[in-house]
Amino acid sequence: MLFQLPSKIYFKYGSTPVGFVDFVDEFKVTHVTIITRQNVWTPFSKNIIKELKNLKLAVDVRIIDNLCTPNTLVAKEYVNPFLINPSRKSLVIAFGDHDVITNVKLTRLMMLTGHKLTGGKSYHQNQLNPLVIMASNPNGSETSNVLYYHDEDKRAIATNTGLTSILTLADAIYTPNHNHIELIEAVGCGLLNSVDALMSKEDNDFSRRTALTSLELLLQYSEKFVGNTANINFCEKTIHANLLSGIAFNNAKSFVVNGLGEAFEEVTYLRKGLLAFLIIPAVLTNLNEKQLSHLPNSINLIGFKKVSDFAKAISDLGKKLGMNEKVCASITQGTDKSFKKEDLINLIVKHVDMNMVNHQDFRNTKVSQEDFKSIIKNIL
Repeated sequence: MLFQLPSKIYFKYGSTPVGFVDFVDEFKVTHVTIITRQNVWTPFSKNIIKELKNLKLAVDVRIIDNLCTPNTLVAKEYVNPFLINPSRKSLVIAFGDHDVITNVKLTRLMMLTGHKLTGGKSYHQNQLNPLVIMASNPNGSETSNVLYYHDEDKRAIATNTGLTSILTLADAIYTPNHNHIELIEAVGCGLLNSVDALMSKEDNDFSRRTALTSLELLLQYSEKFVGNTANINFCEKTIHANLLSGIAFNNAKSFVVNGLGEAFEEVTYLRKGLLAFLIIPAVLTNLNEKQLSHLPNSINLIGFKKVSDFAKAISDLGKKLGMNEKVCASITQGTDKSFKKEDLINLIVKHVDMNMVNHQDFRNTKVSQEDFKSIIKNIL
């Protein structure tokens, strides 16, 4: 049930767009809305509109130069033009600069979740699930994020590995015997993104509110997954929560818990999404922020406080969920590696130090280098 879109969408002058035709045919698209900024759109507008009309598609262009600034939520009067008729097979193409601009991210949030954010409050718009393509520029660029989800069709597509956790959840909707631990892992990835957004030094009110909303939803849903009481409805809701966490993460530009997760994953071969339930409480406890003081206990749903507990905790959870022992063993591969604790600490600290040098987003956090070392020692 998963349709993979080609990694590039071309708008060749005077020729048929490569890959785009297949996409249009597959989802029976009849209407295209292009969201962009004036300086990005002008050089390519006539050629793209011509190509789309050759495919007998209705075309609508929205220029959003003044839609919002990075720290400003979208105002009511700007929302209505973007509400696309859900009865049509609608495709939204969002063209930004080399990096996806903040106002296009906000538009993606409105489109994919069926919500509009106004003054921090959420208002649901029924059945607003159009197709969305994010592209870095209109001239045959590689797409940066692609996701399609629709209640009626029950299908999802993506081309970006950053959306893996969302696709895992979406895929579970169509696969009755899906690996249940992978769903918990997908929730963990969403938690990592939400908490990372809260760790940023930047005062980004939109990112913080979006992260807290996502965190609240993910904690509520993860209890269902861990307790084996999740159903299709919760999978669908968790897709939306993960999208919110990704948008908060992209806006906040902080990489602390994801960076720690990747360091542990690379050294111990344990999965980052599951390690989230160990790493996040350790980071939050270390920071001792009053506003987040309730989170460590809530997030540690799997019930382990040390990496050495990982294999047993996952094995116990697998048995509880009725999973095959071999599946549990494959998830915990690497836990039997004979590392000395001090060697393991040094290896992970080395990865963290490299991130501190190479990743500006890793340094853009409230956690110091000494904090990192303390956290690593505490969970090893």
